[in-house]
Amino acid sequence: MSEYERQDPEEIEREIGQTRNRLSRDIDELGNKLSPQNLKEEAKSAIKGAAQGAASNVGEQARRTGSRLVEVIRENPLPVIAVGAGVTWLLTSALTVRCRAAGWPATPIPDPSGAREIAGRAVAGSGAGLVVQ
Repeated sequence: MSEYERQDPEEIEREIGQTRNRLSRDIDELGNKLSPQNLKEEAKSAIKGAAQGAASNVGEQARRTGSRLVEVIRENPLPVIAVGAGVTWLLTSALTVRCRAAGWPATPIPDPSGAREIAGRAVAGSGAGLVVQ
């Protein structure tokens, strides 16, 4: 005799009802987990966590790079000075060429008042604050 043959019909129906209730509860929980709102919240949470991790990594990388840069400068001051002098020379040369092309003196003198125009020209944004010698 099998187990079900020994049970009375009411007991079998009760077990079927319990199983039905468990299945219904499981399906409801699954539906809640897979709801668009819940999926959206989980995705937002995952993206936020990944973004925070990436930002942390970028910050750490920047700190290491800055630290290495300072270390290189301390270990090699002469090449750094040479590069700085070269950049200064390049910028000064470019300014001299632009000044000569505009008919201004090659060595502009800052205008302390900032109110004068260059050689009577009112060119917006070019040469403001320079005085013609």
